[in-house]
Amino acid sequence: MEPQNTLPALSLVRGAFASGLAALRRIWGWAALFVIAAMLLGALGPPVPEVARLGALVLLFLTGVGFSEAQYRAMNAAPPSDRRGSVLALLQTNLLLYLAFSFIGVFAGFFVLILAGILLQQSTGSDLENAKPEDVQALFTAMLQTPFGFVLILVALGALGALVFVALRLVTCGAATVDRGKVQVFSTWGLTRGSVIKLGLATLATHALPFLIACVVWSVASRALPEFLRSGLTAFALVPFFAAGQGLAHTAYQRLKS
Repeated sequence: MEPQNTLPALSLVRGAFASGLAALRRIWGWAALFVIAAMLLGALGPPVPEVARLGALVLLFLTGVGFSEAQYRAMNAAPPSDRRGSVLALLQTNLLLYLAFSFIGVFAGFFVLILAGILLQQSTGSDLENAKPEDVQALFTAMLQTPFGFVLILVALGALGALVFVALRLVTCGAATVDRGKVQVFSTWGLTRGSVIKLGLATLATHALPFLIACVVWSVASRALPEFLRSGLTAFALVPFFAAGQGLAHTAYQRLKS
C-alpha cells in the first residue's frame, strides 16, 4: 500500500479531474441519458400515478449506475471483459452502500433525537409530555444556548463526523468493484487506512464544490423553469460532481492498491 505521505491531496484532486473529465469525453452519451432520465422524472408530476414516478426513479438510478460503470471502465487501463457482471456488481455495491448508510444514519439520528429529549427535559426540569409543539420548540432553541445545547451539538457533530469518516474509508469501493469485477464494499476498508485526512481535503474540491454549484443551479432554476427542465438542468450540473467524485475514487484506488 502506498504510504500516506505520498498521497498528497492536491495530486489527488488533479488526478481526479484529469481522469474523470477525460473519461467523460468518451462516455458523454451516458451523461446525456442520465439528464434525460432526470427530465422524465421531473415531468411525471401530479396527477401522474406514483407508480409511474417510482418507475422513473428506478430508471434514473439504473442510468446512474450505468453512467458510473462506464466512467470507471473508461478510466481503467485494462477494464474487465465481463461488462454485464461489472454493471451488476456495481449495482449491488451501490445498494449495499445505501443500505449501510441508511442504517447508520437512522441509528445515529435516533440516538441524537433521544439525547435531545433527555437534555431538554433536564434543562427545563419539567415534564414536556403535554407541552405544545411551539413551546417545545422555543424551549429547545433556548437550550441550545446552554451547556446542555453544547453537549447536544458536540454529539450531533460527532455522529456526522462518524458518517463522513466511514464514507471516506469506503471511497474506493466503486472503483475496486469495477476493477475486480465483483462486489467490493468493506473489503476496501484497509486500502484507505492512514489516508482519511488527505482524502477528506481532496473531496472538498471533487465533491463539496461541484455539489454546491449544482445546488446553486437548482436554486436558480427552481424560480423560473418548469419541473422537468429544472430536473434536467440540475442533473446536467451534477455531471461534474459524478465525474470528479468517481475520478477521485479511481485515482485513490490506483495509487493505494499497489
